[in-house]
Amino acid sequence: MKGKVIVLSVFTSISMKKLEGKELYRRLQEARNFEKMYLAAIQREKNLEKKIVNLELESTELKKMASQQKELIEKQALLIEELQKIVFGKAKKNKKDKNHNDKNDRTGSNGTKFPKQERSASSYKRPIPEHVTDTKYLSIDVCSKCQTPLLNKRAVERYVQDIFLQEKGRFFNRVEKRIIETGWCKMCKKQRSAEPINGSRVILGPNIKIMTVYLTVVMRLTYEQVKNITRDIYHVKLSDGEIENILEEHANRLIGEINQIKKRLESQPCHYDETGWKTVKGGKGNYGWIATGTKTSTDTIFLLGRSRGKGTAIELRGGNECVGITDDYAAYDNIFKEHALCWAHPNRKLRDLVQSKALTKRKRDACIKTYKKFQALYKEANEFAKITKNVKERLARKEEFMERFDEITQETKFDPTKLKTYKESLRKNRNKYFTFLSHPDVSLDNNEGERKLRHLVLKRKISFGSKTKKGAEIMEKLFSVVLSSWWKDPENFISNYRRLVA
Repeated sequence: MKGKVIVLSVFTSISMKKLEGKELYRRLQEARNFEKMYLAAIQREKNLEKKIVNLELESTELKKMASQQKELIEKQALLIEELQKIVFGKAKKNKKDKNHNDKNDRTGSNGTKFPKQERSASSYKRPIPEHVTDTKYLSIDVCSKCQTPLLNKRAVERYVQDIFLQEKGRFFNRVEKRIIETGWCKMCKKQRSAEPINGSRVILGPNIKIMTVYLTVVMRLTYEQVKNITRDIYHVKLSDGEIENILEEHANRLIGEINQIKKRLESQPCHYDETGWKTVKGGKGNYGWIATGTKTSTDTIFLLGRSRGKGTAIELRGGNECVGITDDYAAYDNIFKEHALCWAHPNRKLRDLVQSKALTKRKRDACIKTYKKFQALYKEANEFAKITKNVKERLARKEEFMERFDEITQETKFDPTKLKTYKESLRKNRNKYFTFLSHPDVSLDNNEGERKLRHLVLKRKISFGSKTKKGAEIMEKLFSVVLSSWWKDPENFISNYRRLVA
């Protein structure tokens, strides 16, 4: 800047010799103006440079904010989809939809495709009963209209299956009158009787009590429905209080059998799962839990009206030191000697993510690619585990399965946030997904536990849970013994259950 001013002053000094008057003044003014303009231009340039830097920083912040908002919108869209499924249910598939694949309708949770079974005409008809109680022969010799004798007669067999009614169209209702002698014992100074005398003059017999428990637990009926059935069919009127007393009486009688079921479960790997079970007054929580065995798969223990915390999971496990098979709920972490995680849960999560319409095409393609690879690995590992029971042969393929698992769970550029979360969870619990290879009696999924839990879910939808803590405790005892016995031998359940409560 100083050099330019010196040159300008020299120029003006030389020009002063030749220029005089107004021209000299004009040129000096012009030189001063140029100097001011130059300084102003320098200042503007500096200001523009500062603005450019600020705009670049602002642009970076806006890009970052836009990326965060995009992820947030994606999360909210996926959440809205999940809530819509919960509230309104899954939308029915449109047959005209090009993306609709009929084969998916016959695909199991483990990816196995079930071909459509061919059915014969007889499969749509009721089978012939094994036991025939009565035989009635209907003959015809002549035409019913013209009375002409019939030729080439032949017999055609038909069966009528029905229930028998007694006493003018009613089921038999037996009432037994008992005259019980009683007397005083001078030695014991007590009143003695031929059998214990109940405080009520009329009591309910064992059969109607067993039927009440069966209708309440196995058939999942409400008190009102139980009262209607016993009144309309068996002509025995029950009150809510009587039903409660029957359930409590049987629950107290079954404590010994509950302890036996617990002992059997402690010696084998078990499936664990939980669902909602509301307790209105005095309950420990609003959840129901189950534990069911892998060897004696019908043995199941229920806990109702409990919290969803780790304490309940530990109580349910009891003294079991075998493998625990669960979903990835955090309450099960670090409570088992060996822990096996269910493959069906992440498979379903990935499948639901593939069906989401809130994702862009690139992100959805990334989800489809991950889902297909995981489903293929799940199917192959499941079939291998069913065929191969030798532990050495199982462990020989562990490294191969783990390498494929690691490849599937690697994050890619177009993975949506939810898929990244799923992959992170899979990587975190990687070893737990392969516990099944060391134990031939441990399955890849927790489907057995979910099947047992379904009975409780349906009961909850009908009765909405328990009113009190005591009611929840009674129901958990009945569910544990009654359902374990019913699942084991449904045809002989009544006779087996009668022995348990005797």
